[in-house]
Amino acid sequence: MNSLKKQKKEAVPRKKKAITIVGSTLAVIVVAGTAGALFAGSGIIGGNYADRLSGKESPVHTVVEKATEKSTSQKDATADERLPKKEYKISFVKKKAAVSTGDKYTAELADGIDLSKYKLNWSSSDESVATVDKNGIVTGVADGKATITCQKAGSSIKATLPITVTTPVYPEALELNKAEYTLTDVGELLKLSASITPEDTVTETKLKWSSSDESVAAVSDKGVVKAVSEGTATIYCTTANDITAECLVTVQKIVKADELFLDYVGYDFSGPQSEPVKLTATVYPENATYQDVAWHSTNENVACVDNDGNVTITGDGKCDIVCTTIDGTYLSKKCEITAENTMPVVTCPEGTSVYVPVNPVPANSVIEEALRYVGKIPYVWGGTDLSTGVDCSGFICAVYQRFGINLWGVRTDLYLAGTEVKSIEEAKAGDILCYPGHVAIYDGNGGRVHAYDTGYMIMHDTNIGGYYTIRRIIE
Repeated sequence: MNSLKKQKKEAVPRKKKAITIVGSTLAVIVVAGTAGALFAGSGIIGGNYADRLSGKESPVHTVVEKATEKSTSQKDATADERLPKKEYKISFVKKKAAVSTGDKYTAELADGIDLSKYKLNWSSSDESVATVDKNGIVTGVADGKATITCQKAGSSIKATLPITVTTPVYPEALELNKAEYTLTDVGELLKLSASITPEDTVTETKLKWSSSDESVAAVSDKGVVKAVSEGTATIYCTTANDITAECLVTVQKIVKADELFLDYVGYDFSGPQSEPVKLTATVYPENATYQDVAWHSTNENVACVDNDGNVTITGDGKCDIVCTTIDGTYLSKKCEITAENTMPVVTCPEGTSVYVPVNPVPANSVIEEALRYVGKIPYVWGGTDLSTGVDCSGFICAVYQRFGINLWGVRTDLYLAGTEVKSIEEAKAGDILCYPGHVAIYDGNGGRVHAYDTGYMIMHDTNIGGYYTIRRIIE
């Protein structure tokens, strides 16, 4: 039997072939290799096992990694393109602006705009009225109106600013309410006010206040002077076109009155009176700077008094003769006068007019200022002076004038002044109560201060009923 002998053939190594597919499914086929691996669907291909053990990098593995990186980069780019872009806006801080001819104005853009990243184009709708440079600086050229536009270059994004240009009208003259004044204590205040001419047509009304020596007297930008130390200083007020008015201020400490005495607290007159009776007032301390006092009568139809305290009877009835210190302390004493069957002269002798000193510095509010005069100045028909007497409307106008508010033009029609207050519950101190033929200042607490009628001093009472409207001047 013939035996068949199988000859063992020597293994002949063959080249490894690899096929790579880059995509969602990757595969490698190893043909006739001694060892291999096949991974499909994972996107990762292992190289020759022996190569991995030897630390060599498989060429197939490298190809797959690069392909995978490319695929991821393409994905990211697509995602970025889908993100919404931030909208860019331009806006101005102000909705409109004004500038004088020859002056400049900066058209300021709203916060949050980074100008360094964008090119902006500026333009004016009418350069004969106003021009604008590349930095948004507007220059007034002539009277009129123009629109300033700021636009992002190469874009329709823009903002507009209406601007009005006017030619300034400067004051022709300037005058202060005081040419000189003496402040009598450190810390004392003086309110200076300026009058500009012509009042109605001037547009440039800005004023600059300064002091020649602030160590003696300082002044605020509102014209309020404050005494700092003893000495003299000149207070200057200057307009925009350099017109100047001045007030010489002296700071000199005084000894103020702390007591006042009157030699009579009452005086009865009976029968015909031919000679005046003298009343004597004494101010303490004895070294008080001002020893003089101001005198007045509460009813000149009964008695008059001159500046020396001499009382003259003018009719039967009762009244008070009042004396008041003139150093700003407002200390006062009164003598009650009773006159019967006196057969008096018809009018007061010359030189017996009432005079009450008015503090140069207004109180903190209208009602506080009004209360200063209660019982101190009389009702005078047609009167407008807080030193000598006022009627009801004159009193209100004079008090408000102390705060720079001019009501004289509507003195007889105060029911038209300011704005209406709907009810007494909404009324505030300083509002005006208007009655038929009368006006008063509301005290904010159910009362009123007013100049009532002839023979009465300024009164503070709670009889507020009967008003038909309430007017508010100061909001």
